[in-house]
Amino acid sequence: MTRSRFFLGACLAAAFLALFRLAAEDPGRAMDPAEHAGRWTSTESLARDMERLASAEFEGRSEEDGGAWRAAAWIEERFRQIGLQTSFQPFEIVRRELAEGNAMSVEGRALVAGKDFLPLTWSAAGAAEGPATTGGDGRRLDGRIAVETVAAAPGMMRTLDPPLSERALRYQQRGAKGVVFVADEQDPEAGGEAVWPSHLPAHSMRRLAGLTGDLEAWTRRRIATGVQARAPRPAGTLGIPALLVPAAAARTAFGDRIEGAEIKLSVAFRVVRTPGVNVLADLPGTGADERRLLVCAHYDSHGRDPRGRIYPGACDNASGVAVLLAVAEAFARAPSRPARGVVFAAFGGEELGLWGSRGFAAQDVRVPGRILAALNIDMAGRGPVDEMYVVGAAHSPRLAELAEIGLGRAGVRTKATIDFSFPNGSDHWPLHRAGVPAVLVTSSRFPECDQLGDRPELVSIEKMLRVTTGVFAAAWRLADSPENLPRPKDVWVKFPGER
Repeated sequence: MTRSRFFLGACLAAAFLALFRLAAEDPGRAMDPAEHAGRWTSTESLARDMERLASAEFEGRSEEDGGAWRAAAWIEERFRQIGLQTSFQPFEIVRRELAEGNAMSVEGRALVAGKDFLPLTWSAAGAAEGPATTGGDGRRLDGRIAVETVAAAPGMMRTLDPPLSERALRYQQRGAKGVVFVADEQDPEAGGEAVWPSHLPAHSMRRLAGLTGDLEAWTRRRIATGVQARAPRPAGTLGIPALLVPAAAARTAFGDRIEGAEIKLSVAFRVVRTPGVNVLADLPGTGADERRLLVCAHYDSHGRDPRGRIYPGACDNASGVAVLLAVAEAFARAPSRPARGVVFAAFGGEELGLWGSRGFAAQDVRVPGRILAALNIDMAGRGPVDEMYVVGAAHSPRLAELAEIGLGRAGVRTKATIDFSFPNGSDHWPLHRAGVPAVLVTSSRFPECDQLGDRPELVSIEKMLRVTTGVFAAAWRLADSPENLPRPKDVWVKFPGER
């Protein structure tokens, strides 16, 4: 080798080494996040993870059937293969079911349980009787049953303000022995606060079309469990029976006189508890800021139906977990770590009422105060390949903007037209309620959602690849930037057509 060639080779090696050191010292400047994610992620790896989770091996990933536990163990192993520190976080799914003994009568006239009245989701069990009173003037109600007429609320996406559970608690504090809410017949479920299998919201009834017998009963129970869990909890312990009565039934029962009418109430239910687990993986940052970015997706689906058929849950939400794993791997393979750490969370219990994310928000020492923000991925592979929704722009506008910029780098157009679904819609909601800026990245609902037909062959792997690239770009910028995000806003976005 001539001296000139040797010298040229040495220069090239030195230049390469300098570039490598630059990338390690300043990944935010030297590394293009979108390009990096594309380098370490492939359609083959995304398809493999999504198809594995949607396979019969995990039996529909339900806590009730046991498949969720095997799925959680597999996800934890994948995180460890990536090189992350992992942990399991237990939580509990609490299901309330009506038992024998629910009764209500007015002046001796019996009302029909499940038709003329329904216990509130958070009612206490037990009996009460006494004279009715409207009790709207703030006086003590010792020994009386409070009766309040409430306005309609348009279903699960919104409830009354204050919610029925909180109103019942206030009547309890004033000495009432029980409370009856009379609701406009346009919305007998009053925002999900009194939903039981016998009485489901109109949008849920569509899932029952064509079902009979054991299939209908099983589906009703699962829907009711999820809607009940989303109903607002009272701030304290509700120790009195609380019921909801549709306006038509109330007119028949009370006639023209509520004040002084003798009421008897009885509420009975049984509680079924099912354990669940979240899978957490931690990537430490290099800076002094201990706050973490949270990237999350739920891994559970609906298990098996009474006839043994498996709900694959391929888009909802095996696709989101596959994206989560790919984003985690892109972080782990980056030339250096971001300034702030990242927590990757695979939540369980979402389909039955956000139980895993509720558990995380309530248990984890990092919430609130030490979670910088949350990017939630739920359903990442249906609809147009270049289109996704970022839900939460009205609540955390800066976070939504950064998510939109990242997805835009990946060739994904973002829409923010379904912000009305932000409350209770997915696992971002408990984090938002805990004061953490949070947005949902989703392809939104599709015809096979929550159905047996949500199968891998219908999922766009190309779209998942774009979402992975976009989420990683947004997540890297958030984790490696000194920017602090403001607390989320509590705003109300109207459902389309709502007055």
